[in-house]
Amino acid sequence: MNEKKELSSVQDLREELEKLLSEKNLSELGYSFREKLIAQGGYAEFLAQKIEIKRTQLRKYFNEIKRLKLEVKKIRENDMLPDRIKIKLKRLIALLAYAASPKRRLISRDFYEIIVLLINKVSEGRREDFEIFEEFFEAIIAYHTYYKPWEE
Repeated sequence: MNEKKELSSVQDLREELEKLLSEKNLSELGYSFREKLIAQGGYAEFLAQKIEIKRTQLRKYFNEIKRLKLEVKKIRENDMLPDRIKIKLKRLIALLAYAASPKRRLISRDFYEIIVLLINKVSEGRREDFEIFEEFFEAIIAYHTYYKPWEE
């Protein structure tokens, strides 16, 4: 019998994602994983509740992801992501690192580590992997707005 461990911290979430993604890309984990990423009670909702981040920061990175999506849409569905997209994803990691630096502290280190883990997996994958990542990030923003509506 496969018992599911209840998440109690962002560190638990990161460890669970690392385990799930150790040998597969996002799209290879199937519908139940995709649902767990964005559904109520899933990873996006859990992360949105736990992280300390201003909505403006979330929107900033989501806008980068949306710009990338316009390029990714031009790729055939089963094609691997081209190098130009991979470079832009790596640039996003650099921007996140700057925001998570001890001097800036605009985003939490835990959030940074989870998003970097996902970006690295997306970079190895196909168009669908990027689309799953984009859905996850969008769900984080939606749940964050729900749980922290008073933030700017």
